Amino acid sequence: MIRTERALALGVCLLAIGCNAILGIDERQVAPATGGAGGSGAGSNQAGGASGAAGSTSGGGTSGAAGAGGSAGAGGSAGAGGSAGAGGSASTGGASGSAGAAGSGGCVDSTLRCNANQPERCDADHWTALPSCSSTSPICAEGACVSASILPHGNSESHTCAGLSDGSLRCWGSNDQGQLGLGATAPAQVSTPTLVVVGAPSAIALGSRHSCVVSQQRISCWGDNTYGQIASDTSSPVTQPYLLALTNVDQIAAGRDHTCALSHTGEVFCWGRNQLGQLGQGNTQTLTGIVQVELSATDALVAAGNTTCALSQGRVLCWGANDQGQIGASNTVDGFADEPQAVLTDTSTLKQVSSITLGPTHGCARVNATRVYCWGSNASGAFALEQPTQSSVAIVSGFGDSDSVEAGREFTCVLRSGSGALECAGLGTSGQLGDGSGTSDHQPQRPFSLSQPTTLFLGESHACALLAGDAWCWGASSAGQTGQGLSTPLLSPAQVTW
Repeated sequence: MIRTERALALGVCLLAIGCNAILGIDERQVAPATGGAGGSGAGSNQAGGASGAAGSTSGGGTSGAAGAGGSAGAGGSAGAGGSAGAGGSASTGGASGSAGAAGSGGCVDSTLRCNANQPERCDADHWTALPSCSSTSPICAEGACVSASILPHGNSESHTCAGLSDGSLRCWGSNDQGQLGLGATAPAQVSTPTLVVVGAPSAIALGSRHSCVVSQQRISCWGDNTYGQIASDTSSPVTQPYLLALTNVDQIAAGRDHTCALSHTGEVFCWGRNQLGQLGQGNTQTLTGIVQVELSATDALVAAGNTTCALSQGRVLCWGANDQGQIGASNTVDGFADEPQAVLTDTSTLKQVSSITLGPTHGCARVNATRVYCWGSNASGAFALEQPTQSSVAIVSGFGDSDSVEAGREFTCVLRSGSGALECAGLGTSGQLGDGSGTSDHQPQRPFSLSQPTTLFLGESHACALLAGDAWCWGASSAGQTGQGLSTPLLSPAQVTW
């Protein structure tokens, strides 16, 4: 086995500098003559090709190393035989090398799609040969064989990100403020998922034009920083992930121009724009740096538009913009609240809440894990009710029993209890409801092609869902935010490819 690995390594290293040192070859023993070429590897698609024969001596030099076999662990190139074995030269080795073994493991050329259950398999279109594929790191020509595992929270204007099973982060859509984390604001938009160099995310939040992740309980943000929403010392766009000083962070939330974080001990911190009190400091002053909100025992945190909400011991508290009733409290003045206010029903404080979500103009909560309450604007039917058009207190929506609820701009999607069916209601003129109609509807609609997804993300006018490790998106596509390279709305879900 050791001799086989050594031969494979030599076959790959022939084109690299320093292979002698890697393989432990004493350069003083190298003979000047060149060995003969190794034989062709005759592998098939599924099995590794046989190794080439050892090169013969030429002109008295030491015999060259044996030719490498077919592609390591994968056999010949897709649909063809093994690649030719490379003949060792006398300048790179002493005695002839061991014959390469037939391929095993590594990337397998297959018609099967990459998914979480078969992470070693690659599409035939994406399969590649050495040195990209190996038995220890099987990768494809266009990226690792991976599946999507994390979708963001927040209501991005026109970009999307997802965490993948290999720990990487990919973003796509608008990049005019560097919100894709590519190191520049050009190109202004990217329609295919692009790698962001940042730690493996455990949580993702997207503001209108900025992005943040939590990785190992630290926060990194990038994108628009006009109002300090990145918390860096510049007002210019931050085009690469910027590591913040906060530690022990569990959750991250991003509004239009502000950002908040929830610590492991239940403390809430915010930074960015504060013109409507969205930082929860009891004022609307321009603030610099990260400030703490006077809340404790906080379990969850969400933000959208110019509003922030927290879930604490079964109650929902919100602050910031309230011009549409989106903080769920009727006792605010001047259309905002600069301190946390409890979300109310028509008779009492909303209690026994298990989860919350927030869009730019409305919010929703699951109560007793059986009902959905919503507050704010219902002008387009986001409550799954025809009336009222607006409510400053939480009312029971028309969604019924749901396991999950997410809010976008004037539309809402839920995963039904029991069946797991995805249903959306509200504004649909950009295809946000995913039902193929491109029209708004207060009656819940089921997006085409999706059955029992597990996770949802709603942007301002587009949406995505995870289904069996695949990401599907629909809605507004003018900046590439659905990952399809379209300029017109995507009226029904389409799969995002990595």
